[in-house]
Amino acid sequence: MHNKDMEWLRVVVDTAVDGVILLDAKGAELVFNPACERLFKYAPQEAIGKNIEMLVPPLCGSRDEAFANYLGLGTSGQGREIVGRRKDGSTFPIELSLGETRQDGNPLYVGIIHDITERKQSEEQRRLFIEQLIASNEERGHFSHVASHDMQEHLRMVLSFGAMLAEEYGDRLDDKARQYLSISLDAARQMRELVDDLVEYERMTDETSHDTGFSAAAEIRLVQGILKEAIAASGARISVGRLPRLTGSAVRFRRLMQNLLGNAIKYMPPDRVPEIVVGARADGEFWRFSVRDNGIGVEPAYFRTIFEPFKRLHPRGRYQGTGLGLAICEKIVTGFCGKIWVESEPGKGSCFHFTIRRRKAEP
Repeated sequence: MHNKDMEWLRVVVDTAVDGVILLDAKGAELVFNPACERLFKYAPQEAIGKNIEMLVPPLCGSRDEAFANYLGLGTSGQGREIVGRRKDGSTFPIELSLGETRQDGNPLYVGIIHDITERKQSEEQRRLFIEQLIASNEERGHFSHVASHDMQEHLRMVLSFGAMLAEEYGDRLDDKARQYLSISLDAARQMRELVDDLVEYERMTDETSHDTGFSAAAEIRLVQGILKEAIAASGARISVGRLPRLTGSAVRFRRLMQNLLGNAIKYMPPDRVPEIVVGARADGEFWRFSVRDNGIGVEPAYFRTIFEPFKRLHPRGRYQGTGLGLAICEKIVTGFCGKIWVESEPGKGSCFHFTIRRRKAEP
């Protein structure tokens, strides 16, 4: 190697951010660059000629066995996380890689030493954060369960005693008192619906999904049974096309369709009979479902915000609801690895689309 080449090599080694060492066949240090000085706090004259175990504790066995183990760390260019030891005896995490070369037929080993203290600290902070987050979620879930249970119990008592009061003493009340009682009962019912939806929304995060194969058409028939009173009262006509079998949580799919079909029936002009069409088609790796209605429609400005929790576009007195239905739908669809969106024109109905990832076994 020419002198000029040696000078360039020295510049590269001396300016390297990571520690660079050169070892002979016995593990003695021949080169100890400035980055190594900063990492291990040794001067070059203190390190050169000494064995590598001065910088890193032996992996096991004798010095020769330890160096043989070190050679297995990275002669292919890969490193291993081990412990470095400074001059004062303190230790810190490093990544050591060793690569082999030869000079005059003798093996030499180039070592690259990278201080991973910050990375390890970040990993530890992330681990602690995840543990705290899990604990917080568990605590929140427990609190939500207890709070919702207690609230439902109190609401049940309000509704039960309110209904008894209306039935047994209603004829003794004047019109204003009956009106007040009716408003109170309606408010309690709305509060019960809100608590139920809040529990449902929280369950979408905490509940473990049980993936099975199920028929989308069969689940929609069950939903029509659940909504039979609303269907009968509105005269809704629901047309269901050919639907695929799916893999996932049948219960969640049923909740999704119950919310979408229920909304299609509810958000309808009073002089219009609901016409609802449900369909699905293959779309690459997904099934793309659609629920089309002839209802009041949605302004384009609200296409995204209607999926946000508690987002209501109409006064509560006009259309009943808690503002969580579509937010629950989006959580369910996300659990199916899909997306949900709406196409609509005010006064001319809406079409809600959502996708569900197809499994390999699905046709």
